This record gives sequence, C-alpha cells and structure tokens, in this order.
Amino acid sequence: MAACVEFEAARRLFLEAIREGCISSTIDGLEKKYKEIEGNDAEKRVAVEQAFKDEVYERLITKSSAQDFISIVKLAILAVEKEMTQAITPIIMMGDIFETQTLDICQDVFNYLQSASWITEPSFAPGKNILLRLCNDILKRLSKSQNTVFCGQIQMFLVKVFPPPAKSGVNLQGHFNMENVTEYSLTVDDDLIPSTREEKPISVEMEEGEMDEHAGVPIDYNLYRKFWILQDFFRYPLQVYNRVSWKQMQHNTEEVLRCFTSYKLDEVKMSSRNITSLKQPDRDVYFAKYLTNQKLLDLELSDSNFRRSVLVQLLILFQFLMASVKFKLDVQELSEEQSKWVSDCTERVYELIKETPPGGEKFAEIVKHVLSREINWNHWKNEGCPSFVSKVFETDKPPKTQKSRKRSIADEYRLKDKKINLGNTELSRLWNLAPDNLGACRSQARVFLPSLEDFFEDAIYQVESPSDVAETEKLVNDGNYGWRALRLLARCSPHFFTYSNMPPKTLPLYLEGMIKKLAKDLPSSLIKHEEVAEEEDEQQEEDEEFLKHEQEEAEQVNEKAESQLETVSKDQVQALAARVLGRWKKLAKLLHFEDDEIEYFESEAASVAEQAEKMLQVWAENLTDASPPVLRPALSECELESAWHEVFGHDAATADK
Repeated sequence: MAACVEFEAARRLFLEAIREGCISSTIDGLEKKYKEIEGNDAEKRVAVEQAFKDEVYERLITKSSAQDFISIVKLAILAVEKEMTQAITPIIMMGDIFETQTLDICQDVFNYLQSASWITEPSFAPGKNILLRLCNDILKRLSKSQNTVFCGQIQMFLVKVFPPPAKSGVNLQGHFNMENVTEYSLTVDDDLIPSTREEKPISVEMEEGEMDEHAGVPIDYNLYRKFWILQDFFRYPLQVYNRVSWKQMQHNTEEVLRCFTSYKLDEVKMSSRNITSLKQPDRDVYFAKYLTNQKLLDLELSDSNFRRSVLVQLLILFQFLMASVKFKLDVQELSEEQSKWVSDCTERVYELIKETPPGGEKFAEIVKHVLSREINWNHWKNEGCPSFVSKVFETDKPPKTQKSRKRSIADEYRLKDKKINLGNTELSRLWNLAPDNLGACRSQARVFLPSLEDFFEDAIYQVESPSDVAETEKLVNDGNYGWRALRLLARCSPHFFTYSNMPPKTLPLYLEGMIKKLAKDLPSSLIKHEEVAEEEDEQQEEDEEFLKHEQEEAEQVNEKAESQLETVSKDQVQALAARVLGRWKKLAKLLHFEDDEIEYFESEAASVAEQAEKMLQVWAENLTDASPPVLRPALSECELESAWHEVFGHDAATADK
C-alpha cells in the first residue's frame, strides 16, 4: 500500500519546480520531483494542480505580462501529457486569466490557445464544456462594434473545437436575440424640414448630362421612421404573424423598396463618391452597428454596402416566413395573399441587388446560393441534427456463403404431385390451397388495413369546410374514430413521429393538425367533393352577378366620399390622444380594432397617452377612410364630442358637410 503524501510539503516542492520550469521552458525538474515523492498518484496530481493554481494567482496579483501567462499554461499542458495533473487544469488556469486580466492580455493568451493543437486531442475532451463557458464569458465582455475581430476569432475557434451536430452550438429552440435593439430618433430633426434648409449656392455651372454629386435621396421623417422600424421585424420575425404588425411591416417595406427603386446607384456615382475606398483594397468594410442619425440616412442609402445589407436582411426575413420551421406554431403560417406578396417582394429585392454596383449580378447569385444552402441547414435542424459522419462498412470480410436449405419435415410428407398429406382430408385441403403458404399470407387480398386517403377522406373535407358540418358531428370528436386514426397514422404516416415543442392538449386538436398536414400530401382526397364544390361555385357566381350592379354603385359613392375626406395629421393625433387618455380602449373598439391589436398597443407603450397615440397613429396610417368625419361618431359614443371640436375645429366641420 502506497504511503500518504504530505500535501503541503509536496505542494511547496512542486511550486519551486514549476517556477524553475517556467524559466527553462522544460518540465524535467517537475517530473523529477514528482517521481521522488512517494505516495498515491491521485494525491500527487492534486498537489501539482494546486501548485499551478498558486503560481497563476501570484502572477495575477503582480500584473504579469501575457508571455508570463502563456509560459505557465504551456508548462501545465506538458504536465498533462506526462499524466502529472488533470486534463482540465490548463483550461481552469486560462479561465482565471480571462476573468481578471485586460482585453489586450486576454487576446494574446487566446491567440496562443487558438494556434495550439493540444485542445483537439482526446485527452482534453473533459474540459471542453469549461472551455465553452469561458469563451462565452469573454464574448459577454467584448463589444461587437469595437472588438469585432476578437469576437470572430472566438466564434471560429468554437467551430473548430466543437463539431456542427453538437447541441451547444445549435439553436434548436429557435430563440432570437431580443437584446439587439436598434435605437433611432423619435422626434423630427429641425434641420431636415424642407422649409428651414438653406439652399447652397452653386459656384460651378454643371454641364448637360452631369450628375450633382451632392444630390441624394429626399429624406423626410416618415421615411426615416419607417426605414428603421424594419430593424425590429428583423430582430424578432415572429411578430409579423400579428395582423397589425404585418400591415405595418408590409407598408414600411413597400416604402423602402419604392425609395430604392426611384433612387438607383450607378457606376459613375459610385466612382465619384467612393474613389478613395476603392483604391484601398486591403481596408475592411463592414457595418458592425448602424448609425441612425437622421442627417446620415441619405448618405447611407447612397452607399452600396449599406443598401445591400438592408436588402439581404429582407431576403432572410422573407425566407424565414416562407420556410417550414419546426418550432413555429400551427397558427404561424402565411395566407395565400401574404405568400404571394412575399414572393413578389423577393423578386423585386433580387432585381435591386442586381442593379446595385459594383458587381450586382454576381453578388445576387452569391446571396441566392447562400440562402439555398440555409434551406438545407433548416431541414437538418428539423430532422433533429443527425450526425454528418456516416457509418463505415467493413468490406474486407469475405462474403458469406449461403448454406444449403435443410430438408423440412413437410418434405417428408410431400407426395409425388407436390402436395402434402397431413393424414386428415380437411387439413390436407387447407394446407394445399396455395403452393406457398407464407406468400399467400402476404397477398394483397389479405390486406385489411385501409389507406390514408380512404380513411381520412371525410375528415379532410370536414376540416377544410367547417361550416358544412356541426362541431359535435365531426369525426375528429369521435373517440372510436380517433383511436383507429392513431393506429393507422403510426403504421403509415411519417407525421406521427414528428417532434413538436408544443404538444396538443386534446386528441381532437391533434387529429385536426395531422389532417391538415395530410391534406397537403393527399390532394386527390378532395375528388369526392368536387361536385359539391362546383355547385357552390355556381351559386357564388350567381350571387356575384346579382350584387355586381349594387357594388359598382356603392364604389362610386365611396369614391366621391373619399375624395372629400380630410386626412388626420400627426399633430392632430397627438392632440387628440392627450384628450382621450383612459377612454382609448373604448374608442379602439368603436374603430374596429380587435382584442389582440389592443393588447399589442398596450405592450408597445408604457403610459396611457402613448398607448392612445399609438392606436390613433396606426388608424390614421393604415386605413384608407381615416378622416375627421369618420372619427366624429366614435368620439361621440365616448362622450368626447368637445375633443373633436377642439382638435379639428371649423375646417373638419366644413369637410364633414
């Protein structure tokens, strides 16, 4: 039995050997001391580990250089290779260094860590989780705009150390970075008002065909606000599925694309504005974070890199909305009209990228290729991130020789006419009905399992036409039908084994979701109800012809009324919101806002006045009939007739007449 190690004495001896080894850059002295001390190896390893920690602590309090920390880490790695300490000791030491030292020293030590090959060896595998944690701690200390290169080095290092299928590097739940908030001005800059801007005299006359170098995009506050509001949808795309948010995103996107289309960049303008940057190919050009000053927006829109960045963000958002993502809810799907709008906007964005110099055509092809690869990554995540390493099959083994079939007992009873005599007339008849009994059992005539299309045909029709069948008479609410449907899905449908983060609460809800998926895979299931659909179409055509004349007259009346409507300005919205205050929810109901839209207004603003202003602003921007005469009856219902007269005054009353 090995003798016990005196821990304190062994620690002092190892500490002296470590200090000598850091000077000589060898581990011979520490190895010699390790062999001289008698005792259990496990106890000696603990003493060596404590000696390394003490030496690192002394260097931390004496403000040593980065090279001093690298030398002690190198010595600890050699000690691990000699099995004199645990594999996680160097990683724990680097964690202490990264937590206490400046970013410059941390970057120098990390450069050594990045260039070292020992971290990928199997002996250091137990410390990978600690390494991941300390890398994430460094990333929290760094600024993405000032330490961009260092952040990229850490990300590339983690990709090299951890394989792609590792769960720690994959966003399986689809979380978004909600802390990435783009702040912009909420008030109008006086310098951007057209009436207050000074016109600069032109000292040199411009020749015909020459472009003004200072001419830019005409910027007002509305375009500025709509442009930067899009960043919030890029940050959290799931809010687009809300009806109010969708309208806002759609309207703002149309305005931005219309601005890009009306003001296009060309090679001549790019060469005059960016001639200095083009002469410096070694200079890195990137946008770590946007500058949202109102005065800079016209210059940013004239920059091809900035414009490409915004257009690529739109493409990423559109692809996410159209893609099938596992963590999306069933209700988070676009309608046919919304999907068509997204497809049309995607084509418009690609055309704008192609028209953006320099090399617009090539850049558009690269973006399209990258986004197509992203679809493959999305499928890989939906399938549970299977490993990329395929199993290696051994081909060196010689092929197995087939053994000769043994003579069965049935052959002993087989007669000359290849029939089996079982000693009983009825048994012999049943046995000899088919030459191969196993093949007869697998015959299609003995398949009693119905197909998915036949079994779910009526259920699909009931789900897609809910108004034709009462809720209590639907098949999904029948327990017997649900039990048989689950058995059939388990045998024939791959959707039955699809993982979901939001399991349904009841069996009818689950079956309804599965039937919707099957309806997409089985379009022929609706053949039985084609005649019913044709009759409904004929009836609908008759109704449309009957109402066509009245609709045309109503449209003419509405056009005359809309031509006389007066728009509501932003100042009037603010003044009216200050008078509505606590009655804004009742007013929102009268203006035909839904409950989810009212909850959205409450979440967007803290005070009651801001909530009322937000509601009135959305009403004034998104509705075509938003005018003071339309608003007057709703205010009267809320007992706010006086507020209408105070805000709109005599002009609105005249327009109402």
